[in-house]
Amino acid sequence: MSGRPASTMLRFLCGERELGRSVPATRCRAVPGLPMLPCGKTVDIGAAPARNIRANTSLEGACAMVSVEFVREMARYNEWQNTALGAAAAALDSDALTRDRGAFFGSILATLNHLLWADRLWMSRLAGWEAPAGSMTENLSLCPTLACWAGDRARADGRIRLWAQRLRPANLRGDLVWYSGLQGKDIVKPIATCVTHMFNHQTHHRGQVHAMLTAAGAETAATDLVFMPEE
Repeated sequence: MSGRPASTMLRFLCGERELGRSVPATRCRAVPGLPMLPCGKTVDIGAAPARNIRANTSLEGACAMVSVEFVREMARYNEWQNTALGAAAAALDSDALTRDRGAFFGSILATLNHLLWADRLWMSRLAGWEAPAGSMTENLSLCPTLACWAGDRARADGRIRLWAQRLRPANLRGDLVWYSGLQGKDIVKPIATCVTHMFNHQTHHRGQVHAMLTAAGAETAATDLVFMPEE
């Protein structure tokens, strides 16, 4: 990877509100100096994230294990699983959905709300969605009812799939820079790692919801990726 200046980078700057911290909004703009990616291809900003993006001179590591096909499959899996969870949860009454069952976020509905909030937050970093207001704990009551959650969840999942369909390999390269309210500082991680984390985080909390639904007597559906129906 010789022959490229070390200062080579492409950066997008946008306003952000996360966990109560406000950052003054500016127009998204590309910092001069990097019209090319490390692979030598011209940057296409049409599907680029609307946060700080820095080109990474190494294509090894996280970005090597993540492809646009992987992202699209996981986006479809996410939608499939959320639809199934919603159908299973619909068999329970409001008391069963909001009862504290000892999970990290307490109840079934609170855990579903956390996951919806987190997906919106990650997509604000990766795709320029409007960042959700409030903190992680404040958003445990994001949707007061399962019906409210189901509608918002379906819309979010549709948007995630559309984002995945528009991705190009170049959009998964480089680093993502964001301010973490939990850490109290700026974080820099490979975009590919952040995308993988978002889908892994979804699976983690859906597993908690699945366990709570099973304990509550609801009938749950298959969760195996290999058994996801073909489109």
